[in-house]
Amino acid sequence: MIESNFTNKIETQYLGLVEYTKAENLQHDLVKLVSQTKQPIVIGLEHPLVLTTGYRLQPNDFLHLGLPVAASTRGGLLTIHNEGQLIVYSIISLKDWGGGVKDFVRHLLLTTQATLNEIGISTSIDMDSVGLYTANGKVAFCGIQIKEGVTLHGISLNVFNDTDVFNKIEACGISELKTDKVFNYTNEYSLKDIFNIWIKHFKLNTLQ
Repeated sequence: MIESNFTNKIETQYLGLVEYTKAENLQHDLVKLVSQTKQPIVIGLEHPLVLTTGYRLQPNDFLHLGLPVAASTRGGLLTIHNEGQLIVYSIISLKDWGGGVKDFVRHLLLTTQATLNEIGISTSIDMDSVGLYTANGKVAFCGIQIKEGVTLHGISLNVFNDTDVFNKIEACGISELKTDKVFNYTNEYSLKDIFNIWIKHFKLNTLQ
């Protein structure tokens, strides 16, 4: 059961543009902190263009694509991050949150779905490809890791980033994946605006 004051303890911060490897190192440092303090931390940011590989893949196998490549400790396969895509990393003790891994992944997706619904974008959840889809394509991706009982990695949401670059890869193992982004529906929100809306729904959904 989720403790009643869990949402009151969540520390949030929007960091802006952060290089991928630096952000991953930060997450591992935060895992150590959360393991000791039980202080849940959620950070929002964006990354310069980078192709990331799940832990089951070898980065050197994809250098021929001509993209910057970084190894990731998350689950899942290939994905791309670039400027204009909102990344939300949740560093949270599952024991304190009160659910299992699948519950937490679904929670992240439901939070993102509620966020998009608030700004007028309807989506459906696909647990097989672990993401959110509009009628026109995949708009949000999810991949996490559990380390010492603490979650890291999380959600990436296409906002105003260049999504054509996804055509260079089989994102999430899907050939010719169609993608979508928030900018195709509205340009009224910055990444930080959407992050703040996301945090609001994350806290609301946690209490359900």
